Amino acid sequence: MGFSGRIYLLVDREVYSAAEALAAFAKATGWATIVGPGTGGSGIGGEPVYVSLPNSRLVVKSILTVGLNPDGTVNQLVGTTPDVYVDYTREDFLALVDGHWPACDTILQKALDLALSEGK
Repeated sequence: MGFSGRIYLLVDREVYSAAEALAAFAKATGWATIVGPGTGGSGIGGEPVYVSLPNSRLVVKSILTVGLNPDGTVNQLVGTTPDVYVDYTREDFLALVDGHWPACDTILQKALDLALSEGK
């Protein structure tokens, strides 16, 4: 028998690229419950290409495709919205500055609370 438990994917605004693609997949398929403040985006789309503008010969880098979230928003602009919104607190940031990370991690604690409450 395969795994039958719940999966919680913790995200924050620093989630980009391949990690963003995983978050977008989890959101679109329901594969995992996304917990956090949302992602930074830019994980679903194409590889960038370099284009030389014909008159100025200026070279620019751009993607040729745009990844859309299931609700039609542009992933590169808005990222992936969480299933359970929770953001870092002031205490989290103070612990980080003081070098005590992860003594206090609100996002992780919320995921643990969800897992424990669903197990009852």
